[in-house]
Amino acid sequence: MLRGFGWDIDSPFSSNRGDLLPVGSFGHTGFTGTSVWIDPTTETYIILLTNAVHPRGKGNAIGLRSKVATEVAAALNLTASEKEALRWKSITGYNEAFSAARRMGSRNGTVKNGIDVLEDHGFDVLKAAGQSVDTKNLDAKSTDATNADAKSMDAKTADAKSVDAKNLDAKKRIGLVTNQTGVDSQGQRTIDILAKAPGVSLDAIFSPEHGVTGTLDTTDINNSKDAATGIPVYSVYGGTDAARHPPADVMKNLDAVVFDIQDAGVRFYTYETTLGYFLEAAAQAGIELIVLDRPDPVTGSFVQGPVADAGRESFTNYWTLPVRHGMTMGELAKMFNAERNINAKLTVVAMDGWQRGDWFDSTGLAWVNPSPNLRSVTEAALYPGVALIEGTNVSVGRGTDTPFELVGAPWIKGKELAAYLNTRGIGGVRFVPVTFTPTASLHNGQTCSGVNIILTDRNGFDAPELGIELAAALHKLYAADFKIERMAELLVNQGAYDALVAGQDPRRIAQEWQEGLEKFQKVREKYLIYK
Repeated sequence: MLRGFGWDIDSPFSSNRGDLLPVGSFGHTGFTGTSVWIDPTTETYIILLTNAVHPRGKGNAIGLRSKVATEVAAALNLTASEKEALRWKSITGYNEAFSAARRMGSRNGTVKNGIDVLEDHGFDVLKAAGQSVDTKNLDAKSTDATNADAKSMDAKTADAKSVDAKNLDAKKRIGLVTNQTGVDSQGQRTIDILAKAPGVSLDAIFSPEHGVTGTLDTTDINNSKDAATGIPVYSVYGGTDAARHPPADVMKNLDAVVFDIQDAGVRFYTYETTLGYFLEAAAQAGIELIVLDRPDPVTGSFVQGPVADAGRESFTNYWTLPVRHGMTMGELAKMFNAERNINAKLTVVAMDGWQRGDWFDSTGLAWVNPSPNLRSVTEAALYPGVALIEGTNVSVGRGTDTPFELVGAPWIKGKELAAYLNTRGIGGVRFVPVTFTPTASLHNGQTCSGVNIILTDRNGFDAPELGIELAAALHKLYAADFKIERMAELLVNQGAYDALVAGQDPRRIAQEWQEGLEKFQKVREKYLIYK
């Protein structure tokens, strides 16, 4: 368990354990910053007395708790063998405790995506889209009105009913943001379903990064027509900011836009920013955005990695999220709409049967690659960590059969790197030396030496921390060759980046971002749809 009765063991809030004390120890914190941590293995008791709320109510002792515990543990008079035993107890204890608490049985779920729920309900949400007359007031009459006023009221009501009847009879003009992942449980494209839906006219399709078929790995994606329906396809991905926003002249001729795309559950996956841009455009056009929800493929139960610094928004960083946010597109839409004060008319068609602990392979849904280089649930699980270093001069396996399962470069020594990473005892993964030759992307056609990352316990590892471990290892072993600078673009957390460059231990770096995660989770809680 991550928590005992009144005691914290290994939850995201157990910062007062520090970097060195093992799982199996336990503690408690107080509102004003006080804390106690007890480790039966070393017979150590750490008590911190402080008052973080005075004098101005803005203090925070989270970082101090961790530092005190780490320094105390480092100062313990242990022999070399005792230290080694403690280290391995911490590693294996972490895996056992974390896995026991988080392990989901091999659930054979039957999840219905938003598009399936929409079909089951006869497209009722779409039929109501764009309706402007308030039907609640159509029959209202004033009992105190004069006869003349009453006649006038009846005439106005009759006119309103006539207008409303026209609105109800007219087909709603719909736009659709989708790609190859937009299919229902029978494999039918959302495009084809909405093109035939009663009361709806599908007038525009918008395609995100990789195009409507999800096969293009370029910024040069032009407008086109859907081959099956003849409906115009407008690209909302390109090399400029303008190319990534929906065209205003198309949006203003629609009653609503439907959004149906499978996300990867990672802050820098661009479909999330595309969602934000459509919320903004819908608000500007005064139309509704309808999100057909889909699972977070790497579960909605883990919130990990550094929270992005405020004021550094980009196409790979729409808002101040952690790397792995544990939210669905529908939940993100609610959060973006409220927290960024977009205030668009938003409807989320929720899934049926999805649980927060579900990995994608527990849903009963068919896997469709959300992008060309995310080809399995394993690669999706590794992506939040390995992708953190792909902006540097290291190959992450693009141009091979197993992208994001490989890390390498011509100047890396695979055996050396694997040995170093394995001694780090990173929970949930092991590293095997490997050579590979990418046929595309970075180091195309060059023999690379590096590591194959073996995922041993997907519920027992922290993917963004894995990314920091990889970067720290490369920076330590190959400082003259590894170009760490561009990592800052996806990390988007200056404190974590500076600590990494300074050579701090990755576990300490990860500990420092816990405070930001705690704050984010309080905000996140308001927008969760599924429990």
